[in-house]
Amino acid sequence: MKMRKGAARLCLSLMAAGLLLTVPVAAEEPEPLPEFGALAQEEPALEDIQYTSLGGTPCIVEVYTVPPEYPSGELGKGSFQKEGRDYVREAVLKVKENYVTESRLASQTVTVSHEGREGAAARFVPFLDYENGGYQGQLILDASTIFTEAAGTQSDSYPLSETREFTGLQRNDTYYIPKSVVKNGVTLALSDVDWTAMGDGTCRAQARYAGTGYGSRTTGYVSTGTYVGTVERKTLESVTYKVIYAGKPLPVVKPSLWPWILSGLGVLALAGGVALFLRLKPNGKLCAVEGGTRLRTVRRRISRIQPCVDASAPEYSGCGELLFYPYPSTMKWLAGRKVTVKFLDGHIESCPMETDTLLIGLQEGSK
Repeated sequence: MKMRKGAARLCLSLMAAGLLLTVPVAAEEPEPLPEFGALAQEEPALEDIQYTSLGGTPCIVEVYTVPPEYPSGELGKGSFQKEGRDYVREAVLKVKENYVTESRLASQTVTVSHEGREGAAARFVPFLDYENGGYQGQLILDASTIFTEAAGTQSDSYPLSETREFTGLQRNDTYYIPKSVVKNGVTLALSDVDWTAMGDGTCRAQARYAGTGYGSRTTGYVSTGTYVGTVERKTLESVTYKVIYAGKPLPVVKPSLWPWILSGLGVLALAGGVALFLRLKPNGKLCAVEGGTRLRTVRRRISRIQPCVDASAPEYSGCGELLFYPYPSTMKWLAGRKVTVKFLDGHIESCPMETDTLLIGLQEGSK
């Protein structure tokens, strides 16, 4: 019943504590957890464990793959024990860098300048090295994309001349010669005339005209062409390390004798205590009787080697007789033997133990 009450009190206490803990309080907003991918990226990944021997020394090699920025000095453990050996980290070696390759199409337009309009394609190189945003590669000229145009013009003047022949003239008179002519839209003025007399009495004239033409000329040309191709970018994704542990045998610890000594002493003490307990344990009762009434009863122990009942105590002086009752286990070895009784006046008598009760008369002796 008491155990049930104690269990009920314990349950009530736990319920009260739970109610106190669930009381709403003003709490700070929790910080947002990092994304799973970002968290996982920071953790080193143990790829393999290798068991080997270097120079006769047993070694354990752990292979890790970590992000590029992860400090290699934090990989593995400082030391540990396994199979009777003490392994200590000796070295951290970089094995390789792991790259991820990305590819895409790229193009680049190139402009070249030249004087002549013809032969623009010869002005371009067939291949072009590309490097931009981490992407690298070689592009090829697409000839169909070449386009040429004038780079600019400049105003210019140039001399124009014209020679014309006139025949069948009656005389060498410039009256018969036109004073100007038009060539390519430019008016030329008469500058000189050569006369030749003909045999039929007529004249032939060669008239020379001169003037200045005005216009513009192209100063150069510009051609553009596009290079196309596939480029690649290599990104360092992770780094592979090897952590090497060298093993040394654990020192042999000599067994201490103190546990055995203390255990032996404990056994001896226990055995002595048991022996003392058995030696002092009462194995009978002694009752004081007066007028048929039992006054008091005390437990006594009598020796198995020399059974003796001490009736000389002063508290028995007013009693008529004593009754000694051996325990059943004591009676097994006491039956038939003589028990020595020591009286108050000092004399001693031997009384045979014939029944399970020994009657000792204090006034007249034993019975």
